[in-house]
Amino acid sequence: MKKKILSVVVLVSVLSGCGSSSSDSATVTPAVEPVVEPVVEPVVETASVCFNETLYKAGTEYSVVYKVGDQVQARQKSKVFESGLFRGQEATMIRTMNEETSSLSAQFIAVDNNEKLYSILGQSFGADNSYYEPGHLIRFNLNKGESHEQTYTDISESPSSLGDTVVNEHVTFAGIETITIPAGTYDACRLDVKSSRTEADGSTYDSTISVWYGVESGITMQFVLGDIKVQLVEAEINGAKM
Repeated sequence: MKKKILSVVVLVSVLSGCGSSSSDSATVTPAVEPVVEPVVEPVVETASVCFNETLYKAGTEYSVVYKVGDQVQARQKSKVFESGLFRGQEATMIRTMNEETSSLSAQFIAVDNNEKLYSILGQSFGADNSYYEPGHLIRFNLNKGESHEQTYTDISESPSSLGDTVVNEHVTFAGIETITIPAGTYDACRLDVKSSRTEADGSTYDSTISVWYGVESGITMQFVLGDIKVQLVEAEINGAKM
């Protein structure tokens, strides 16, 4: 009987010893924090980088020289004047002199610097005046691949006018491209413009024009219409050459 009790005591002692040893030697593995990868936002190209407020600010003076093929076709100097009224709407006037012909022209625009756009309300070339209803919108607040469409009426006040022209225009921002022109190599926003014009006599004319505006400068660097390519030779804004 004593041997049986002793065996039980020994067995309990052994089991207790094993349990104690296992507890003392257990290894606690620390929790591993999950690795959180940073979210990289995609870079979105926007034509707003080609909208230069200075070009529409009163007092600004700028000059450009363009060529078609190998021939210089235009040397122009422009000045921006204080806002006034054009056909009842507040507008900024940009007066331009063509040095080749000594002719003066003026363009009247409504500018929205916050939205990065302007609307051409009308223009004059000597005795020929015209205006747009409701306005010819030029938008730079477009991301790559985005488009906008508009319809406006070109109304001429010239005595020789054959009547009003209705223009439907579809504009797409193709993206920012690096172009090399006579003025140098620049990054520029490319806008593709598809337009359909309906004359007063019912005849129609379709065209596609691509225009490149300089990043930051906002200057028209190049435009292409069919086989015709017009490129910037030199430009200056408020006395600073590009």
